[in-house]
Amino acid sequence: MIEVISIFVQLLIFCLIFSYPFNKTVLVKLNLPNNFSLFEVYAVNVTVHLFIYSLISFFYINLKIFFLFEIIAAIFFIYLNRKKILELTKLDNSYSFFLFLIISFSFFIAIAIAARLEWDALAHWIFKAQVYFQNGSYQDFKSLPFNYYPQLGTFLWGYFWQNDLIYSIEYKGRLIYVFFYLVSIFFILGKDLKFFSVFYPVTIFLLILLTLDFYLFSGYQDYLIFVQLVFISKLIYLYKKDKNNFYLILIFLSSWTLMWIKQEGFFYFIIIGITLVLFCVKKINQKIFLTLIFLISIIIKSFLQDFFIGSFNFNEPIFHDGLFRYLDITNFLNAFFIISWHILIALFKYPIWLMLFLVIIIYNKNSFENYEIFYFVIYFLFIYAIYFQTSMNLKDLLPVTIDRLLLQGSGFLIFPIFRIFYIKKIF
Repeated sequence: MIEVISIFVQLLIFCLIFSYPFNKTVLVKLNLPNNFSLFEVYAVNVTVHLFIYSLISFFYINLKIFFLFEIIAAIFFIYLNRKKILELTKLDNSYSFFLFLIISFSFFIAIAIAARLEWDALAHWIFKAQVYFQNGSYQDFKSLPFNYYPQLGTFLWGYFWQNDLIYSIEYKGRLIYVFFYLVSIFFILGKDLKFFSVFYPVTIFLLILLTLDFYLFSGYQDYLIFVQLVFISKLIYLYKKDKNNFYLILIFLSSWTLMWIKQEGFFYFIIIGITLVLFCVKKINQKIFLTLIFLISIIIKSFLQDFFIGSFNFNEPIFHDGLFRYLDITNFLNAFFIISWHILIALFKYPIWLMLFLVIIIYNKNSFENYEIFYFVIYFLFIYAIYFQTSMNLKDLLPVTIDRLLLQGSGFLIFPIFRIFYIKKIF
């Protein structure tokens, strides 16, 4: 019973911490629409917090003191904005929040019942989480296996593992992945559906059904990339609609954190940067400025990794002699067929992709924004590039990696699917 209570307390802590520094009042002052939903506000705060976490993860900081600061700051913020916070008592917000709490608590309990770690978590992620659990920093990764792997997900894991208020259990840190995942699902809907319509909970459960893989909550980091791509996708749409630069800032912050989640996040960062420059900003000076910001960010990442752990590299060199084997057309076609076959198999594991192709068939590509089509194309080119680049055996590598890559990348395309369905009045 105590453990059940502690799980619920952990959920309330997450809700408390990510309730600030922005609320609807603050966002309206930034000339944003005043009809932001509760979970759109949460998404903004999650984005800001993740950026801050990515920065402090490099340094030796007493995380218990920092956690206490976060709790006090959240309580103080809520007190100062208590009149506006009472808007939560409005029926639409309370209904969605109550549904969110029920689903989150159910997922938390399910993870507690099967509190096990799977292969990648045991091979390297857990060691990095332990560093932060013991108040270490990024530079302590030097002696760890795969020390060049990004650290943000393990920082979250270790941080909330250490700061469980009742008693510290390893899986408590991983619950934050579930919390972010569900925030992203509720964020997709915003206020586009009537909260008391039967379609609201049905749509929530449908989105979960199409994207959920409980196995990945056993220490994998892929849902963090998924969440950030969900945020970025909708934020780009809002920016193109409202032209408010605050959205652009949030998009950059989310993109930055992608680089510090997993190695492939570095390439997602580049993809988002190219998408923004080509399709979202119109003025030449804005394009130049954004290009410089993204290039400087890449240089900063390279410098930070080299400074703290002595290397900026990936599992394999991007360019190597083995690439010349694809000058033989037989080798090229054979690899292309193997990759394509495993992509096809993996598409059925996460039905959100089948939904996407169904939308394309029914409503054709003209229903999508140009930047969404561009992302779709360049994303699959990225997938093929990964497997053409590797010197590992494709038949061994593809079955254990391709499904997770497809889950990650699907995050960007879920909001467009929902938007098209909503426009076509499916909901």
